[in-house]
Amino acid sequence: MKNLICIICLFLIILCHGVSRGQATASLKVGDNAPNLSITKWVKGTPVTEWRKGKIYVIEFGATWCSPCAAAIPELTALQKKYQADLVVASIFVKERNLQSHDTKNPAYVTNVENYVHRKSEKMQYTIGVDMPTKQTDNDWLAAAGLQGIPHVFVIDKTGEIAWIGGNLITAEAVVKSIIKKEYDLAKNVEAAATKAEQKVKYDPEKLLLIANNGGDESDFIFRSILTRFHGDISKNNPDAIQSFHGRKPDAEFDNYKDKLELIGAPIGQFYYLAYTDTLANVIQTRNFIYEYPDTLKSPWQRRSYGKGWHEPILEVADKKPFQFNWNNTTHRFNYSLKVPKGTGSAAYLQSILQHDLQSYFGFEATAEIREMPYWKLSAPNKELALAKLKSKDQSRKLKIIDNQDPFVLENAEMRDIIMLLGTNFGYGSYDYGRLPLNQQAAFIDQTGITDKIDFVWDNNLTFEQIKKFLSSLGLELSRAYKPMKVVVIRDATHPSSK
Repeated sequence: MKNLICIICLFLIILCHGVSRGQATASLKVGDNAPNLSITKWVKGTPVTEWRKGKIYVIEFGATWCSPCAAAIPELTALQKKYQADLVVASIFVKERNLQSHDTKNPAYVTNVENYVHRKSEKMQYTIGVDMPTKQTDNDWLAAAGLQGIPHVFVIDKTGEIAWIGGNLITAEAVVKSIIKKEYDLAKNVEAAATKAEQKVKYDPEKLLLIANNGGDESDFIFRSILTRFHGDISKNNPDAIQSFHGRKPDAEFDNYKDKLELIGAPIGQFYYLAYTDTLANVIQTRNFIYEYPDTLKSPWQRRSYGKGWHEPILEVADKKPFQFNWNNTTHRFNYSLKVPKGTGSAAYLQSILQHDLQSYFGFEATAEIREMPYWKLSAPNKELALAKLKSKDQSRKLKIIDNQDPFVLENAEMRDIIMLLGTNFGYGSYDYGRLPLNQQAAFIDQTGITDKIDFVWDNNLTFEQIKKFLSSLGLELSRAYKPMKVVVIRDATHPSSK
């Protein structure tokens, strides 16, 4: 389940509106000697301080907030038990939050990992370590191998060399089995990995999308827009809204995204939504690493349109097939790249160009309208009971999170923290984890009138109906309601209302 740390991680993804760094160049690869593991604390099992000859190692990199990592726990345990005589399985917790702790001897993130392992102790029957505050192991392994996400797995052979890198534990087991049976050909696999790396399509989202870089450098372009089919060989996090990046202080990262707009693998509906909706992201506002909500006066780009606009376009077209897509394949998905003259790339201007291009490319008509749309209203029909159960004793204290795992305890929080947890667990778009059917997904809006600081316990394992009952026990009610919202409507060019 998503816990608060996962929520905070996702906040930074949304904060950047999909901005991501370029693909790293891999300096660590199959056939190399395995680096050392720089561990701040071994939480469970025998520490792996060297690569013992004759032993095979499966090193998995994960984190407490990573759901796929949690799903891999029984597979790692089964792998360790099955090949106990030949194999050492170790899980290294990297990318944990709040690495810069004042307590260097016992950092808070290490305690989080220890609590996590304690809760799952019987399921995690293998060695577990935690990365250094400097992210030394993360840098030496994942960054060096050009890997950005987790989980990732490395298989180390009996001589201490990297035999395989990937994410599929079924393949990892096949490699382990072949090494045990002395059927593994390291030289052959080094060659295969190198060939695969050479054939991989290179794409750096910090640079303009070019087709074979034919005819010059990207700096030669003054103005251009292109649309290409999506083949699934490149990727990036697409923005939740179009913005200019011009209002920010000069920064090497954000400077790379000024005066251009790029979408990779986007469905048609997403193009139209970005072209006609608000230039503020329609996502729930969240706290940052130090548990503060961002100051939207000092940082206006962090404002949100959550609850003010509908989160997807409404289709009024005869044939909806062009808008039907699946994230698991490439059908009806496209790449778009727009570059405008330096200094002119305001959000409004980028939107106007995209609108013109969509009319040329696809031919649908689109408008932004105000319609009555559904939302989830959080009210307090029994406000006296709600305050009796929720109100913090000391209103002067700041937010305190006693336990940031499932369930976790918040003291001196705000009603918008409950809204944040609802929106991040049962939301749409970036927060759509399939916990609510599409026809029930909508914004959560606080209408309790409660401004006092509150204490509450939140369990992410509860279903939506269970959460509603939980809130009811606190004197709160979550119900369906309607309010005017800005909506993007897409029509056929021949539709009567489009004329």
